[in-house]
Amino acid sequence: ADFALWQRRVLAPAPEGPGRLERLTAFWREALEALPEESAPPADHPRPGTSSGRGGSVTVTVDTGVHRKLLRLADRENASLFMVLHSALALLLNRWGAGDDIVLGTPVAGRSEPALDEVVGLLTNTLVLRADTSGDPTFRELLARVRAFDVQALDHQDLPFDRLVEEVNPRRHPARHPLFQVMLALQNNERAVLALGEERVPLRPTTTGTAKFDLFVDVLERHGPDGTADGLDLHVEYAAELYEPATAEAFADALRDLLAAVCADPEARPGALPRVGRPSPA
Repeated sequence: ADFALWQRRVLAPAPEGPGRLERLTAFWREALEALPEESAPPADHPRPGTSSGRGGSVTVTVDTGVHRKLLRLADRENASLFMVLHSALALLLNRWGAGDDIVLGTPVAGRSEPALDEVVGLLTNTLVLRADTSGDPTFRELLARVRAFDVQALDHQDLPFDRLVEEVNPRRHPARHPLFQVMLALQNNERAVLALGEERVPLRPTTTGTAKFDLFVDVLERHGPDGTADGLDLHVEYAAELYEPATAEAFADALRDLLAAVCADPEARPGALPRVGRPSPA
């Protein structure tokens, strides 16, 4: 109730001039103008008329050394680890046939105001992020483009996703998520642990056999006991009606290898990076 009251207050029409709601909708209308209808790799199977929600998943690991190099790259480029991951995923999607205009979704905490820090409950909102991969940019150039968009998107994160869909009004399909079909999330909070007396048992993700999106790349950032970077788990959930398990495995492997390559040489262009293109069918 506290959050609903806050949201209603800040998004209420202003008595004079454009209010916050008008400024938010104006930004997103311009930012998402001429959005591609789909922004996912071509599927192995035709999209059905309606989705059953069946899914599968695969997990690969980015080692500690690469994790730390990615953090140093982000620091040098005045970016965040999420922005580096976003750039790499956009590049991979481009090389796998998703086009030059790559659109992703990502969850945000929905606590952009300090007054919301102590509110109990799930306030998560969904942001739509866009990356222009055209022109054969180096990874550093692509990261700069991604950083510029992501910063602006975060500054305008308070527009509820359902309201955003209404404003953009994309063509609907009962088996396709509106605005984006690929989601990226970075889980960088302290890992949950179950206390059983003196024993501490880390909680591990489980598979559900479902998929909300064509592809969902969920990245878990691991840290050692001293708080230092200790690797990344790349968990790729895929729509089983669209992609074969082997395709999802190849995609996860390619993303892991791409992350290692771009932190080793941020000036490399896509054609010089290993295993970026989609593998040819057997």
